[in-house]
Amino acid sequence: MVTRARKDWHPNRKGYYERQIGWKVSPKTGGHFQHKFTLGKELTEAQWRESRIKELWERYERTKAERRPLWPEQLLEIAKQIAKGHRCFVVAMRANEMPITYVERIRRLENTYPVVSYVPQNERAHDVGKEALRALDGVNVEFEGVFPEAFEASHFGSFAAAEQLLANAGLLKTIPWWRTNTNPQEESSSLAKQHERGSVNSSEILESVSGDPGTLHIALKEYVRWIEDNIKDGSTGNISAWGHTQRRQTLRLADHHQDRSLDELNFANIDAMIRYWRNRPGKRKGKGRMSVDTCGNMITQLRSFLNWLHTSRFSWRKPQDYSEIKTTVSKEATEIQASLEQVQTFSLRELVLLNKFSTPMERAWFLLALNADSAWQRSLRYE
Repeated sequence: MVTRARKDWHPNRKGYYERQIGWKVSPKTGGHFQHKFTLGKELTEAQWRESRIKELWERYERTKAERRPLWPEQLLEIAKQIAKGHRCFVVAMRANEMPITYVERIRRLENTYPVVSYVPQNERAHDVGKEALRALDGVNVEFEGVFPEAFEASHFGSFAAAEQLLANAGLLKTIPWWRTNTNPQEESSSLAKQHERGSVNSSEILESVSGDPGTLHIALKEYVRWIEDNIKDGSTGNISAWGHTQRRQTLRLADHHQDRSLDELNFANIDAMIRYWRNRPGKRKGKGRMSVDTCGNMITQLRSFLNWLHTSRFSWRKPQDYSEIKTTVSKEATEIQASLEQVQTFSLRELVLLNKFSTPMERAWFLLALNADSAWQRSLRYE
């Protein structure tokens, strides 16, 4: 059983939509009960969140024989993030976890539960792990917990020792690539030495996939790296305050927009992404919608990202008529009225007092100000 059989959608007393999906055990009674997820106040978004959580639960439920399996801790945390509207989940590196097992764990999540995008918290370790896996492509073995001595040896550059351990265990499929090099020991240990110095260059790892059409979240991730490398404080050499703002806004884009192939990023989909911010989505925390300024800044950041993407290593290019997409953020009637009412004005009594004690020249300025067409700021008229 996935969830209670409810087809209708009615918000609770506070205006939030809720669904009960999956099972937990009550710490008080020991009985089973379904976990309640709060899915936000917008119906369309709530329905999307429910569909993602249900898919996550169903994929997990199919792997279990029992009638009422319980939410695993990590999957429940992913489900909670989906319920809050997050499209990507940050995977933390475990204590004493090796880079290659870190990469393998993220890949298993991507293959088994592809309902959200998974982003490594420790990007440097993730890059090192990917390169180590590429180096060990001749080994036919599951990396996590099967033969840790060999992986530990390979991680620290002792590829010859790793090869011998795997060969003795009968786990070596083919001759690894490092055995075909002129100087295999020096070549195979170079990455580990770079890692010890903290000088692994992610761009070198990405060179092999130049021209890859890629996905939106991969491109956003590289754009964050570009911001960190190029928008710096001249006095300190670190990323500047403005760079931090752009980085935060770019991560918010990844959080609000579902991952998709860059080939699908056409005029209609870009217009839909911008329209999402023009219509001002609801706040993740608190009541009401995002402010006009916030959404305007997000549209600006999205367009900056697309300009960067157009000239990046990816094969994506701006669609025709891209510049025609509307970017004006909508305002509610109450907000327009509030903006009109916030200008301070003199009362009639105050104007009488000012006129009584003013000089003739000051009275002339008063009349000019009262009769000027301030709305257009172009024409003057006198009565």
